[in-house]
Amino acid sequence: MTHSRRKFTAEQKAAIVRRHLKGKVSIATIAEELSIQPTQIHQWVAVVME
Repeated sequence: MTHSRRKFTAEQKAAIVRRHLKGKVSIATIAEELSIQPTQIHQWVAVVME
């Protein structure tokens, strides 16, 4: 079974990070909703926090 990689635009990533930081939504919740690994969101947050 093959899975194609999903690509998120910079705007989508920013919205996800904003939702976590400003909306106080947990990374686990967002990751589950989007069916992605929480570590991916942690990486995006780390980039913003640099």
